Amino acid sequence: MTLGGFIRLTNRTLLLLALGLCGCQLVPPNESSPSLPKIEAKAYLSLEASGVQIYRCELGADHVAHWQFVRPSAKLTNAQGISVLHGAGPSWTAQDGSRVTGRVVASSPSLGAGNIAWLQLVVSNDGPPGLLSQTTYIERVNTRGGVANPAACVASQAGQTLDVPYTATYVFYSTK
Repeated sequence: MTLGGFIRLTNRTLLLLALGLCGCQLVPPNESSPSLPKIEAKAYLSLEASGVQIYRCELGADHVAHWQFVRPSAKLTNAQGISVLHGAGPSWTAQDGSRVTGRVVASSPSLGAGNIAWLQLVVSNDGPPGLLSQTTYIERVNTRGGVANPAACVASQAGQTLDVPYTATYVFYSTK
């Protein structure tokens, strides 16, 4: 083996070791979960999210308490300093005011218990021209956390809310 081959092997081994230690999964854009359909669009932006999934404890018609999803609240960022806020709708708003709202068209169980589903959303433009104006699809992948513990919602807590921390990667696609 040459020195160059050894260095490549070592760098790859270190990357795989680092991913294994942090529990990270590497998912290239548009090659996400096998059960999400391939998007016929170009990925132009990938952002890492950190936030919460907000739930409310509600009593069903059967008088059994359950968590009802209310909305997400997260900040999406990348190393280039791009920042997008994610909230109800679901919606995404960039620093320049551009805004899109999504509708789920596909979902796939996450890779691990307690992790919210991976999603594919078609979006509509709700704001002025800017960073998000060209977005036609968004994928949420690499999710960690975000699922409410069903046992924590009991009838005596009806109406109370719960913020469940989560992280994810959001990939923005454009057909324009």
